[in-house]
Amino acid sequence: MVYDPASKEYVEVARSPKALSMKDIRRTRKELTGNEMASLWDIGDGVMLLEWHTRVNALDGPMFDIMQEAIERLHGNATGLVIANDGKNFAVGANIFAMMLAVQSNMWNELEMMIKFGQDAFMGFRTAPRPVVAAPHQMALGGGCEICLSADRIIADAETYMGLV
Repeated sequence: MVYDPASKEYVEVARSPKALSMKDIRRTRKELTGNEMASLWDIGDGVMLLEWHTRVNALDGPMFDIMQEAIERLHGNATGLVIANDGKNFAVGANIFAMMLAVQSNMWNELEMMIKFGQDAFMGFRTAPRPVVAAPHQMALGGGCEICLSADRIIADAETYMGLV
């Protein structure tokens, strides 16, 4: 639904027959790989879709594993990558709680690895030999914004709030 200023009401918008929703993808497409936090889907013609599916979509270790898999496939037979999801937010940045626990436990190597995995994924998207398209919606903060800025194209929802925090 979108807000119509003329009628001062929310109105339904007709969905394009070419549009793909995550519900459609989950029902009709093949999951290439996935874990408890992210999935990589084959959406046709060699194009993959990277989706994360956690409560707030905070970026964390298992997500970076699937991102790395997507990057490797972009160097192989894949023809492109779309990064999208149907969560409340696109991505709210790094999992600060996990980072805080690492700091409190003096797990400096683990903290460094978390940061490195993120930076490696962002650079992998930026330097991929095939196109990477980010489709953010609502909040794309911190690492979520970095993912978008690493993509070749950004197709943002009208209500996208993006920034480095």
